[in-house]
Amino acid sequence: MITKWRARPLILIGTTVLLTVSFISSGAAQASNDSEVLKQITLDNSSAGRLADTLKQDAAGFGGIYFDKKSQRYVITTPSIDKFDAIAKKVQSISSSTQTVQQFPVEVKTAKHSSADLNAIVDKLRDPANELRLRLGDTLTDWGIVASDNKVRLDVTRLDTSIVDFADQRYGDAVEFRATDANRVATRTDKVNSVVRVATTKTTSATKAAKLDAAPDRFLDGVPYWAGDRIGYYSNGVVTQCTSGFVAQAGMFTAGHCFDQNVTVEQGYVSGGTFYTTGNMGAVTARAWGNNQTDAESIDPNASNPPGYVAPAVYVTDNDALPEHAISSTISGSSFCTDGSFTGENCSGIIDIVQGCALIENFTVCGIDTGYSSNGSRLVQHGDSGGPVEVHDTTGGLIVLGVISAGNVGDETNPGPGNNVLFSDAQFVCQINVC
Repeated sequence: MITKWRARPLILIGTTVLLTVSFISSGAAQASNDSEVLKQITLDNSSAGRLADTLKQDAAGFGGIYFDKKSQRYVITTPSIDKFDAIAKKVQSISSSTQTVQQFPVEVKTAKHSSADLNAIVDKLRDPANELRLRLGDTLTDWGIVASDNKVRLDVTRLDTSIVDFADQRYGDAVEFRATDANRVATRTDKVNSVVRVATTKTTSATKAAKLDAAPDRFLDGVPYWAGDRIGYYSNGVVTQCTSGFVAQAGMFTAGHCFDQNVTVEQGYVSGGTFYTTGNMGAVTARAWGNNQTDAESIDPNASNPPGYVAPAVYVTDNDALPEHAISSTISGSSFCTDGSFTGENCSGIIDIVQGCALIENFTVCGIDTGYSSNGSRLVQHGDSGGPVEVHDTTGGLIVLGVISAGNVGDETNPGPGNNVLFSDAQFVCQINVC
């Protein structure tokens, strides 16, 4: 159970937003007229994410970027008022669109800590011999920058004042703590007595809102296989089940903890002690899972399978799918959907930490985003590992943000609430295979 949550707004990264830039300083000095009087520009689809990527290139002059619910605007922070003009030019450099949708202004504020300084703390905590990490032991669950607080937050299962005092002495006000639940990977294992091959065929047709209709479903899919499918690996009477995430250039991504390297992954589901499968989706040919890696792997079709064995579409219900239009960066405070094959799509998620680290199965896993449900509903459960994290765009498609890794899912025999989720950021996922 979470003891403290900050409210976050619901927005769509995939929409077109109109940015009006204003500047607020903690002191009396103001930015130059060139910065104060910026023309309005529009950002469409993943432009807000591209803005974040551009600003991160100057880590010493950049604090962070987030969406603020109270003011209903994007907020960019910088440790120096002298950087306001440079930030303004980067905002102006983002590609514009003639389409006008919901409008959000951009506000630039001064903040104490730079992104470079905060990331240095995040990196220090990767070391198991770091003194603060040693003191926290197995109570530490994850950590990363919270842009709205301009601090590094450490999520812990319990905390005592002596550790808080030590962190204050070592890192000052650049570090904060939050009590939360333990994280566990979201795989599912089932014992089975038999494996049954099921023949399926799939036809697709364009309908309104670009929806794709399939005769099969995410449990027994047909070729081409789609993201959001239930997938599994059978060995010695046990099936490990996960969810397919999104399409790579040569195959399909899922979570790296799901299957070992070179394992052949089947599409199908378990029911009544039987593993029903439509065939193999491919073999794991690229994998990131372990210390100082992200949590992702690529399932590539075997040489015997024809081109087009997987396709860029994502199941958003058990039977219906939407096309995968783009891959985007994430911004703290923005909304997202999880789409595991057991939980189904839930769009109540709010992004919290972006590209932080977590202790998962005794590994220090990085390139991890964290999020929570704005209404307390379940975002993840066992079997959802590897499933897509996404937002809907305005043209009836999806923008992919990453793949599900873990959450407060508890044990399979004693499930947790699943209202907190950790997912591998798409920028890191795409490093193991071309997206």
